[in-house]
Amino acid sequence: MLSTTKRRTNSSDFLTTEPPGLEAPGGANRRGRGRRRGGGYREAFWCSILALCVAFGISVSATAQDLPYNDLLTEPAPDALTPLDDYFQEAVANNAALQAEYQDVVAQSNVGAQVGALPDPEVNLAFFANPPDQEGSLPGRLSGSVMQMTPWFGTRSARRSAADARTRALQQRLEQRALNLMRDVQATYVSYYRTQRAVELTERNLALLESLVPTVEARYETAQARSGQVDLLRIEMERDELRTRLASLRESRRPLRARFNELLNRAGDASIDLPEELPDMPLMLAGQQVQADAEAIADLLISRNPGLQSFDAQLRAAEHTERAARLDGWPQFGLGVQVMGRDFMQMRTMQRMNEGVALMATIQVPLFRGAYRAQQREATAQRRATRHRQTQQENELRTTIETHVQTYRDATRRIELHRERLLPRAAQALNILREDYQAGGSDIDEVIRMQRQMLDYAIALVEAQADQHTARARLEALAPMPNRPTPDFAP
Repeated sequence: MLSTTKRRTNSSDFLTTEPPGLEAPGGANRRGRGRRRGGGYREAFWCSILALCVAFGISVSATAQDLPYNDLLTEPAPDALTPLDDYFQEAVANNAALQAEYQDVVAQSNVGAQVGALPDPEVNLAFFANPPDQEGSLPGRLSGSVMQMTPWFGTRSARRSAADARTRALQQRLEQRALNLMRDVQATYVSYYRTQRAVELTERNLALLESLVPTVEARYETAQARSGQVDLLRIEMERDELRTRLASLRESRRPLRARFNELLNRAGDASIDLPEELPDMPLMLAGQQVQADAEAIADLLISRNPGLQSFDAQLRAAEHTERAARLDGWPQFGLGVQVMGRDFMQMRTMQRMNEGVALMATIQVPLFRGAYRAQQREATAQRRATRHRQTQQENELRTTIETHVQTYRDATRRIELHRERLLPRAAQALNILREDYQAGGSDIDEVIRMQRQMLDYAIALVEAQADQHTARARLEALAPMPNRPTPDFAP
């Protein structure tokens, strides 16, 4: 209001004119003051235009080459993550936990041949040590028999089917474990990139701060010596804070690098090949590009999720186990043959008698039914428990998908906000403040504050890119990808 009132007062002076040829005393001075006041109006006008340009993101004095973080404003090519594909291959081939689960699959695949086989035959030999006539030959005192037991019809096939279904369940769990491994590899890789990029951006901000020192020293040598000394101290304080922050960032890289190399089963200090930038990647799930619609994504992933499919295999195994438990309650029977020598016991009295052959049959009667009924109840309870776990897993999966899709959307919005609006405007404002400070106008605190805010925007952009890739990796881990490696170990 004060400045507006002053401008109105000044404008009345310009409306006062003198007749031609007559000039009041001091008229020349009034015209000079009028010209100076007119110049003040023009300066105020251009300052207003400049402020509007800064407010609406219109480039005034800064070009793309002048931006301190101009490399963050361009979207990198999608093939920037090519090194990650090689790390996937290395992790699947070398990860110790994945190899251990593969051996579990190999072990389970050999169970079906065991439970589906017949029991070993029973062979009996008898020797009559005290025959009534000692003149008999030794071979005539021997007797031998063979007995083969077999369970009720269909019992062995039910057991074999249950074992094969458990093998299939372990195979699908192994596939899910491989997807989780690649998810962890990508998430750790992105976290390491984010930290390394924060180190580089902080170093760049530190160099930008150092570039202010010559200007401050020049002001220190002029009449503004006292304020220049304060500015130098303020820069020293900011520099110390940046160096401390930089040291912490550098230290935080070590556990991330160790974790990443652990997933690949290699030395903890092995180097990691990082891209220059993280590209903006669309959602590619189960080999097809999808929109960020949580419900459609959930339907797609649930239908192809190996973890849920393993529950289907476990249910089939439980059903076959329940059937085998019912069949165990039926009798088992055996068939055999017994061969007796001519001189075996009473056969010596029959001179014309040859070796005796006897066919044998036996039946194992399951009289104690309590044990078999308990076995059936156990199998039924296991099948119902598996069904409930599958339902719970599906519900949790839908919630997880909703969370990851929301994170992906939010990260995409933040990338657009920081790359297209906040970071360019902060860089333009910083250029204006630095120029104003060199001209002796703005305060050094305003310049330092804007530099720190621009650094925060740059790091926030990198964090948004990392969050987008992490959310995408977690969604991709819920369904097989056609271009991702699968476990293929030798037993």
